[in-house]
Amino acid sequence: MCTALGAGLHDRAARPGLTVLGSTGMHMSFAADAGAVRLNPDRCGYVMAFPGAAYAQMQTNMAATLNVDWLLDLARGVLEAEGVTRSRADLLAGLDARVLAARPGAALYHPYISAAGERGPFAEPDARASFTGLDQSVGWFDMARAVFEGLALSARDCYAAMGPIPAEVRLAGGAARSAAARRILAATLGASVRVVRRAEPGAAGAVM
Repeated sequence: MCTALGAGLHDRAARPGLTVLGSTGMHMSFAADAGAVRLNPDRCGYVMAFPGAAYAQMQTNMAATLNVDWLLDLARGVLEAEGVTRSRADLLAGLDARVLAARPGAALYHPYISAAGERGPFAEPDARASFTGLDQSVGWFDMARAVFEGLALSARDCYAAMGPIPAEVRLAGGAARSAAARRILAATLGASVRVVRRAEPGAAGAVM
């Protein structure tokens, strides 16, 4: 709730969404009153009271950028086998441009990389990550783009479970620094994506 306040979710005029893409994914929408709250068929997610008789709805993904970490670690393992040491930060430095240059939709990725399965917008402890549509033309950067697209599609599923997709989504978390994540999320949601400039929106919300 503090993160929602600090990121500006409580905006009755704009009624934005809020996505936090870190190790896990959090997606929140603003409901002006109890009648606007929408519960999904799986009855998962959260509803929290906001000041002024409003509500914040939330759906969360078990894993968000953990999927990117997994893919980077695969590449690091191959490099290390050849005697080349690279950190995740090293590989991330050039990833954005290559992801944006890769083919959109070259493969479909389900981002359920957590061994605990998925919790939003459905609860399934046995859900697992997978690529679909691979052929010999799909390269590593195509697969990297598919991971980014999978995270964006997962966000869309979460928003759809809470009602209409907001026209504007505020974005926070580590992935907010990624141009590829921002552009792919905006295109997938059909919404404008605005980066939360506060480094610690949760701390800001706590003092409001």
